[in-house]
Amino acid sequence: MNTSCYLQNRIYIRPILKESPYELWKGRKPNISYFHPFGCKCFIINTKDSLGKFDLKIDCGIFLGYLETSMAFRVYNSITLVAEEAIHIRFDENKFDKELSKLDESFANL
Repeated sequence: MNTSCYLQNRIYIRPILKESPYELWKGRKPNISYFHPFGCKCFIINTKDSLGKFDLKIDCGIFLGYLETSMAFRVYNSITLVAEEAIHIRFDENKFDKELSKLDESFANL
């Protein structure tokens, strides 16, 4: 819910004033270059564990959202099956998770 409010204040334009709420408050356009689509595939760079020579350096995951308190992202790690907070992430915005697209189709049919 917090993420949707955050996005609405930066993206949606008020039709009468032709500006977003962020522009009205700050007087300048917001930087939205760091936004990524929800449910996109991402790669979490493993910096927590001490890695051996042949250990994996990345884990595959699904992007879940942003955090308010830090610059970290909320991701679902598909290797450990845990939702976690991570800073070191690479996004693959062209590929959405197949399971999420199936869920979207099932909700659309309701």
